[in-house]
Amino acid sequence: MITGKADPADRSDDIAQLRQHLDMPDLNYQDISLLVGVQQALQRWPLLGESCRSSAQGTLYMSAPRREVLSP
Repeated sequence: MITGKADPADRSDDIAQLRQHLDMPDLNYQDISLLVGVQQALQRWPLLGESCRSSAQGTLYMSAPRREVLSP
């Protein structure tokens, strides 16, 4: 079944060919679709984002501060 999405390995080969064709081996390529996918995942699963931020700060296993609960 074809989903219309390119295989990341093919995309990597395309970038390598473009670098070679342009004679720019140091061309810095940013895969925007990957970044968008990560941002969407972090929005979909907020706990994942908190976990990523905590691990980046080295505080993954520290207790999290309590949040204030507002009554309706």
